[in-house]
Amino acid sequence: MPTVTAIIIHYQKPQETIAAIHSLLKSQGVIVRIIIVNNGTEAALAPVQHAFPSLPYIQNKTNMGFAHAVNQGIRKALGENSDYVLLINDDATVSPTTLSQLIAPCDRDPLTMIVGPTIYYATQRNKIWQAGGFFSYARMNIHMPQKNVIRNEINDEPQQVDFVTGCVMLIRSKLFEQIGYFDEQYYFYVEDLDFCWRTHTAHHIYYVPQAKAWHQIETGGSKRANTFALEQLSKSMTIFYQKNFSFIQRVYAITLLITVYAFVRVLQKKSSQALIPWYRGVWKGLIGYR
Repeated sequence: MPTVTAIIIHYQKPQETIAAIHSLLKSQGVIVRIIIVNNGTEAALAPVQHAFPSLPYIQNKTNMGFAHAVNQGIRKALGENSDYVLLINDDATVSPTTLSQLIAPCDRDPLTMIVGPTIYYATQRNKIWQAGGFFSYARMNIHMPQKNVIRNEINDEPQQVDFVTGCVMLIRSKLFEQIGYFDEQYYFYVEDLDFCWRTHTAHHIYYVPQAKAWHQIETGGSKRANTFALEQLSKSMTIFYQKNFSFIQRVYAITLLITVYAFVRVLQKKSSQALIPWYRGVWKGLIGYR
């Protein structure tokens, strides 16, 4: 059976992390290993360690960001010769068949390197949060046609896409040898988009509709309306544009960031105060990109 090492970045959500681990341990048709990287306090991790004392834990003294923590787990997973690495949020769960369903496209196509499931809202278990996406040069962002669509059963065939979210992302281990690890310039947000962008030019990314996962996230997008999220998202998008596009494309993309997308965040936060962290993030992305 194929070996999958799941990497969970834990941050102050012990009960959600415990639920994620339980769901992984029910997986069928695969050998599952689990690595916990703790970006939070030792006290918040204690209930997880008590529930699963035999799991390997990596404790970070400070929160260096999602990409940094993921890379720590990936290096450990590759040292254990896993066939696949699974990124899964600490507040996500999967069905028992999800991992084997994600591996199936990899078995059929040696160029398939990244695979993702249909991810539903945990509070509305038939409403889609993420289901793969396509990069739009007009939007300079990901277009997700099934976002917030309600579907009880999906029997569609696996679909080649440009992007699947790092919330639940299966990666063939040998991909890291070819394109490297996640870019640690991204502290929070967009590291998964950047990784998919580097992958899809020479390899395949698939979305598997019948594979299911659930994410504990608000349905209205309020999670991305707080000051920290606004600044980190605009900063990370700016870095993504700086890194991957021509000068003309960068000018166009950043113009969208400071006009259209800024206005969207004002509507989400219901306050013009959203502009302050949003523009601060854009500025930090412009001056901090290396």
